[in-house]
Amino acid sequence: MIEKRVMLTLKADQRQLLRDVYDLKNIRNWWMFLKDIEMISEDSYIAKFRVFMSFKFSMKRTIGINRVVHEGVMKFPKASFKFTVEAYPKKSGEVDLLIKGEYSGPLERLAGTTMEVFLRNFAKNLEEKYKGRSEELKVRQILQYQLEASKDYNGEIIITINDCRIVVKGGRIIEAQCEGAKGDEAIKKVLNDEKPKIKIEYT
Repeated sequence: MIEKRVMLTLKADQRQLLRDVYDLKNIRNWWMFLKDIEMISEDSYIAKFRVFMSFKFSMKRTIGINRVVHEGVMKFPKASFKFTVEAYPKKSGEVDLLIKGEYSGPLERLAGTTMEVFLRNFAKNLEEKYKGRSEELKVRQILQYQLEASKDYNGEIIITINDCRIVVKGGRIIEAQCEGAKGDEAIKKVLNDEKPKIKIEYT
């Protein structure tokens, strides 16, 4: 079992924020690596992810006074995933958030860095919606996470940042292209991007 956490403070209404995290329309946009959601009932659904392999989790969602939980299991290969957002209001009108991801299943060692990217990307999406404060996920951090993850992954990890593309394998960058530039010049352009739109694929 791996567990990762991210903390975030937002200027927001606690109840509305929890409703937003419970809402699958938002989850579709805020969860990195999510490919599709199939509704089964009001509180259950199928979530399909593509990370270092394909995942199909049977999920349930619950909402309480201070938290929202999305959790599910996959029968084969056996795996479990739990995503929790806890929200605690402050007198200042801000809300302290604890965003937690838990995973058990294939390639847990590889999943640690991927889960951290997943959580930080979710926090970044919340920040953009509520215009609060968070620990910003920089392009440089994403590259570092994926370089580390690629050491334990047999295939290539493709990081697309806006119109730029970086491919990593075995702990090193094997390809970098950005706006006509290649190699080190392409990486410089990527690192200077102030508003990156990021997509990560495992091949």
